[in-house]
Amino acid sequence: MDVNAGLARNFLAKSLPDLFMRRRVRQTVGQVKSGKNDFVYANELRTLLLGYNVISFDYFDTLASRSISLNALQDLTARHGAKVLARHSDDIPEHLLSNSRRWFQERLKAYYESLAHDRYRNEVDLRDLFDRVLRPYLADASQRAEVVDELVGYEVDLEKLVLETHDDFRDLLKFLKDNGKTIILTSDMYLSRDDLIEITTAQGLRPYFDHVFVSATTGVTKNSGLLFNEIDRELGFTNERRIHLGDNLTNDFTRPREFGWDARRYFQPKREAHRRTLEMEYRLGECTEKKRFDRFLSSYLGKSQPDAQRLMAASFAVFVRRVVARAQQTGVDAIYFLTRDGTIYGEIVKDFLSSFHGRGLLQNVKLKTLALNRRTGVLLEYPGIIDRGWMEHNVRYFNNTPVSLRTIMQTFGVQTSEVEGLSDDEQRLVESCLVTPQVRDMDMDELDAHPNIRDGLDRALHHKRQKAIRYLEQQGILNPDRSFLFVDVGYSGTILKNLSRYFSDTEFGQHTPIENTGARLELCMFASNRFLSGNYGQLHPKCQVSPGMVINTDTKEGRAASVNFSWLEPFCLDRTLGSLNGYQGGEKGTMDPVFGEGRDKPETDTVRAQLLAAARDYYDLSVKANLSIERLDAMIVEKMLHSFVCPTSQTVTLVRELLHDTGNSETNLESSVQKVRWFRVRRDISRVLSEDKWAQGSLRHSRVGWLIPLFNWAISRAYR
Repeated sequence: MDVNAGLARNFLAKSLPDLFMRRRVRQTVGQVKSGKNDFVYANELRTLLLGYNVISFDYFDTLASRSISLNALQDLTARHGAKVLARHSDDIPEHLLSNSRRWFQERLKAYYESLAHDRYRNEVDLRDLFDRVLRPYLADASQRAEVVDELVGYEVDLEKLVLETHDDFRDLLKFLKDNGKTIILTSDMYLSRDDLIEITTAQGLRPYFDHVFVSATTGVTKNSGLLFNEIDRELGFTNERRIHLGDNLTNDFTRPREFGWDARRYFQPKREAHRRTLEMEYRLGECTEKKRFDRFLSSYLGKSQPDAQRLMAASFAVFVRRVVARAQQTGVDAIYFLTRDGTIYGEIVKDFLSSFHGRGLLQNVKLKTLALNRRTGVLLEYPGIIDRGWMEHNVRYFNNTPVSLRTIMQTFGVQTSEVEGLSDDEQRLVESCLVTPQVRDMDMDELDAHPNIRDGLDRALHHKRQKAIRYLEQQGILNPDRSFLFVDVGYSGTILKNLSRYFSDTEFGQHTPIENTGARLELCMFASNRFLSGNYGQLHPKCQVSPGMVINTDTKEGRAASVNFSWLEPFCLDRTLGSLNGYQGGEKGTMDPVFGEGRDKPETDTVRAQLLAAARDYYDLSVKANLSIERLDAMIVEKMLHSFVCPTSQTVTLVRELLHDTGNSETNLESSVQKVRWFRVRRDISRVLSEDKWAQGSLRHSRVGWLIPLFNWAISRAYR
């Protein structure tokens, strides 16, 4: 019967987790017998407590409750600890802290209890516990102490974030303080007294307490009753009327009464049921993931910004977390964020590393911006104007126009003043080719008939190439002894391919020790498309791509999303900068990038400010989700992708309202969507794709959204 009952419970837990949890919580809470010395609401005790000089309070689950289960909180610390430890040694087991924390806690406590009277303890300090766990792997005591401080500090910051003070107890504390009572905070806790003071200060409760006693610092617990004896001894209490309030029957009611204190037990059925539900949700794992994720979404999206924008910010935060993990894994010297579409990730990284979420993850790694775009990358390979095939290919790639004097100068941002050595007539001829509306132009044959103009243009392009090389040298990119991560919104990895080809053709490429493992230059991309695979085989052995850390073509929705990225670019674009126009010499002999005029000033770029704030919200709320960070990140990316491959009208309106520069051509678009007529859907969709506009958004905008699932299905099959 017991076996059958166990199988039935397991089946119910997996198939109907909500029903199973409600039944178990109801049974568990219902088994707690309420007595005459229990209280439900803090205000019930006001009159009673006026008769006592000394009032002691338990903290956890009495004055404040966690918004996640204790197991979830400790797992977060363990996962963060694994990342911190990876920085110090490759030999430390990944799950060391999560697997050994409870085991060491019990054995360390047993060891303390076996000591002689003057060294006796029946409580464990978390710092001592972590030190014992790490001792076999980190022999250096100072290094171990540094890691322990990082881990404990992280858990303290977690507690500050997930603890929520009960308002009725806050009011009671203020009432007692106003009436001159001595208020004591008394807690059985593995964190130290200083840690608990830091937590209560963050919660705004510290001013109410005259004294704070914590078992990890005193060495004795409420559970043994010895902590109440320690309070009496330390504060000299003999005949004072004193009372303790807390939620645990043994620790907070039975033991204080045995040591001469009065006591009342706090039992609030709703709060107790909520605490047990959180614990059970976490234990059930995958069975309750959707419920926990939906609860997280309601708290994260419940802001004034549009849902799609906050989902995009959360995806940016996920990308940054993965970039930091990759930087840890590879041990790079610096991380470069490419302007203009990559700099927002740099700002989020700085926020992440300066908060407790990124505590101790990257040290001695420089964070820089790098002014580099596709046009500059292509110029690194510039063979000379006589190579018509090269010029034809790249002008068509960037401008989608035939090659001519006008289109060459537009493609590579060459100004008339940069074409030197021209006569006045030749100068006027070049200027006439650039005026709008177009009056005339010169194709390659005609350009060959004007060798002075052709050679001047060739010199200008070579000069631009040399400036780019000097800039890269200045940034240290061409130093063969250093390794870097490039971070960008991505797509096809063209920039890395261009750099790789330049490396292969230079002294750097010929002298790089290929036999050494690992890449010296790696590109981390937020998104990648179907063209990326074509660039893989063209990379130098020391160059590498981490394709589409958030969006890639491995999944159906990823393939549908990566048809084009005109819906993505408005969110990552740095509106404070125009396009990169080249480089010029600075005052101190440096080579500085030159950008066109931006649309916004940093203080008026509200979209960027909202995205950064939403990313910070995501990091803070993610630890309250009662989910593993890895699983939450994966689920938020799935949600973001769905919102853009199956967009609502509100999402389309949001993207249309954002000012936008499209991809290859970098032309200013009035809109990222275009009209699609249902009776000419194939022709119109082809036009939308050829003009690099948002296909799914165009279908929704044209009121033929019913075609979106069919379009996504066709694309996912075509681009497998």
